[in-house]
Amino acid sequence: MGLLDSYGMDTITLNGSLEAKLDAIRRAGFTQVMLSARDLAGHPGGVKAAAAAVRASGLRPTGFQVLRDFEGLSDHLHHYKVDIAKSMLEMCAEIGSPVLLACSSTSRHATGDLDVIARDLRKLVQAARRGRLQLKVETSALEGFGEQVNRAANRLVMGIVTAALIIGSSIVMHSVGGVSSRWLLALGVCGFIGAGFCGVWILFSIWRSGKHT
Repeated sequence: MGLLDSYGMDTITLNGSLEAKLDAIRRAGFTQVMLSARDLAGHPGGVKAAAAAVRASGLRPTGFQVLRDFEGLSDHLHHYKVDIAKSMLEMCAEIGSPVLLACSSTSRHATGDLDVIARDLRKLVQAARRGRLQLKVETSALEGFGEQVNRAANRLVMGIVTAALIIGSSIVMHSVGGVSSRWLLALGVCGFIGAGFCGVWILFSIWRSGKHT
């Protein structure tokens, strides 16, 4: 077994004809390939000739990309995207790819009605199932939202820790008597220092987020 037997390459990263791309990927030692609709639709010999080239290469297709802006459209735009989706599913099956990749819609013509979006995605999933294919939808907008929620949660946790350190240190430093008073004083000071570091981290995190937005 070769080092790259479990790895593949995306044709979108290479220039040239489909045959040249497939040959370069195979010669590099890869055994799998991710194909795009352009590879097949733009082939001089048509879809069947492109699929034959993929089979002749010996590379195993792992996915076919990418269906964009499918859900949330209406009237003629919706029917147009349905035709595109059917065509891509047919090409996906032709090359023997088990997966069709789709991106969540960013079209300004798409509605935000969740019922309509769910209906369209359900229609797409049913079409994929009829061809015994898998559908993977990339939700890039939700990923960005998830990152924002994660950052906010981290800041909230650090804020709670900072508050706990300040309160705990204040209680410790106001404790009186006993031979351990020095140690309590030192512990309280360390708590305030830790709270200071936490506060600086929160401020830096907010400042860095503002620069990247």
